[in-house]
Amino acid sequence: MKSGPVPESRQQLLVDDPLYTRYGLGEVDWGGLIRRALENGALDAYCPECERVSVFRVESGYGRDELAQKLAAKTWFTVEARCTRDHRTLGTGGRCDGRLVVLFARDGRGACKAGVHPPKSVIDLAELDAAAAGELEPELREDLGRAIGLRADGVGAGAFVYLRRVLGVLLDEARLRASAAPDWSEARFEAADAAGRIELLAAELPAQVVASAPLFSLLGRGVHELAEPDALAHFDLFFQAISLILRARVDSRAYAGAAAKALGARSAVES
Repeated sequence: MKSGPVPESRQQLLVDDPLYTRYGLGEVDWGGLIRRALENGALDAYCPECERVSVFRVESGYGRDELAQKLAAKTWFTVEARCTRDHRTLGTGGRCDGRLVVLFARDGRGACKAGVHPPKSVIDLAELDAAAAGELEPELREDLGRAIGLRADGVGAGAFVYLRRVLGVLLDEARLRASAAPDWSEARFEAADAAGRIELLAAELPAQVVASAPLFSLLGRGVHELAEPDALAHFDLFFQAISLILRARVDSRAYAGAAAKALGARSAVES
């Protein structure tokens, strides 16, 4: 569990710090933490409604100092920030309803970031671009967010379990596509190790992933075999592989659409 002094940055306090971060109040008392959390200013966070990083602002209304004074008498308080994106500019409706709610609680020794909505696992998906994230089913998006959140807390093996699950599903989907080839051998695939399986899926995966196939040996290890240093050291590799695979899907579809449009225009001219 992360712990430390109350950060100067509202972005860190409300968004970047993970759930259950403990703050030693020290020179900043409980009322000081409340006032810092309620300060004016923008926050950058992933908005599930917009499916992209957006700007949020705290909605505490007028009388911010008076509100902070009242909340200081309690053992907990919440801060609510709202997405500022106006979907009318995109032709898809009115103002966004996305909200970020953070709960803080105190005891005799300090304070704790006790709750976040939407979950930090969802917010942390901002590390993956929105189009790529949209390629994943909701359950896999949550798994990927959990992996990112656990890595931020230094929990390597736990993060890697979720990350490996997501990559495993993507590789299974690639295997299904590859199995349509006339020369495909399921027996050969089953007999191969993790690196060998990636090489057998070369036609369905980004070239960078295939070229680094030997680095994916951790795919074949059991949970009990995952050492924290190894899991953390391989996290970025696996995350980037997932990002490349998803991005390739988006780019392939966009290219096919552009090609079809160009072909249609050419046919119209020739006719």
